[in-house]
Amino acid sequence: METRETRLVPLPPEQWDAALREHLEQAERNTRLQEVQNAKHLPTVVINLIRTLAHHPRLTEALAPLLALLNSGELPYRDRELVILRTAVRNRSSYEWSHHYALAQLAGLTEQEVLDAGRETEAGERSSEDKVLLRAVDELHDRSVLTDSTWRELEQRYDERQLLELLCLVGTYRMIATVLNTCRVPLDEWQTERPFPDEEA
Repeated sequence: METRETRLVPLPPEQWDAALREHLEQAERNTRLQEVQNAKHLPTVVINLIRTLAHHPRLTEALAPLLALLNSGELPYRDRELVILRTAVRNRSSYEWSHHYALAQLAGLTEQEVLDAGRETEAGERSSEDKVLLRAVDELHDRSVLTDSTWRELEQRYDERQLLELLCLVGTYRMIATVLNTCRVPLDEWQTERPFPDEEA
């Protein structure tokens, strides 16, 4: 039977080199994460994802600015969180899902909308805008390309920069899910583990 032990132990910041310590300061300025931590009356901490990536300092230094850009970019905050939730579910990333379960609600999604993000695309009382976003994530996950009809619907809503950002958002969070799942990164102890909607009792 396969063990579920963490494969790369997250490194505490005191074991980082000087360059990574600068990225620690950037992580502390992640206002979205701070909102969750403040709501829980917790001090600002560096999440286990970053602490795991710290095993490869140059990779972390290259990836951190991309994550920062995507998390405060051109797409509306609510849309971005909906896309990340769907990506987390499609990639079965419990860490990603649990983190963004709270972040998405800060972005304006109701808890029911968060749960619906993990269910069948056409199910529930979703808006047409939410349906096309979820469908876009599914198409990119399944075939790495959007159909013409989905692209046309998205074009009516987003400009060129937002469209490119959407594609990169899905791809980046899919990559992050791969790292989280394969390294078995443990959920941060201050976070609540959330089951996927199809795993609820």
